[in-house]
Amino acid sequence: MREVSALIAQDVGMAAGVLKLVNSAFFGLRVHVSSPAHAVNLLGLDVVKALVLGVGLFGRFDKDAFRDFDLEKLWSHCLGTARMAREIAVQEGAENDVRESCYIAGLLHDVGKLVMATNFPELYLEVIRACQAGQGTILDMEQHFFGASHAEVGAYLLGLWGVEDEVVRAVYRHHEPGRDRRAGFSPLLAVHTANRLEHELVVISHDYAINPLDELYLAASGLASRLPVWRTACQAVLDQGRDDDGT
Repeated sequence: MREVSALIAQDVGMAAGVLKLVNSAFFGLRVHVSSPAHAVNLLGLDVVKALVLGVGLFGRFDKDAFRDFDLEKLWSHCLGTARMAREIAVQEGAENDVRESCYIAGLLHDVGKLVMATNFPELYLEVIRACQAGQGTILDMEQHFFGASHAEVGAYLLGLWGVEDEVVRAVYRHHEPGRDRRAGFSPLLAVHTANRLEHELVVISHDYAINPLDELYLAASGLASRLPVWRTACQAVLDQGRDDDGT
């Protein structure tokens, strides 16, 4: 832990970005986090490593080069999904390491969008415009223009970086969980549900068709009856964030 904290502290920009995020309303901490080491002690090593990865990826994006891609809204969505995925895990009595995996997968589930938009800005702009024109979901249009989705690209990248399998699996299948045959609770189930609930509870744009919740998958998992409980809990998480932010 000390080594990771020291490495973060050496990068002033990275340390500032992580501390700004940790002290924001998204975490709702009741104490001020003053150093990377303090963040690691409070949140755990894996969560802070995911935050470093997220801050690093989002920080590399050139907003001026791609004005049609709203980076702040995407980052806000990823943070909200992470919090909701972790809350769903809490509601299911999951162990702490599973809760952390849910949070990390939620935080990183859309990194593939950044990779695609950064490396192929003009083509990804076509994806966005097609979605706005009502031609299909973001997943449909990515497959049409790229032959691959942001979920596939993100999972591939995270796999190369050695991120744990449960997180990679959740990122890979977060739009198509029914292709995963395992029953019961998992980070994939949490992220798939949290992603859909975040879009439902925080409407960023009415121009986009939202990928639906896979109700057959929830039924097969044996947890479909828990959806109202999760929705209420996620709404409470959202309300708490607004209260902490003074909005």
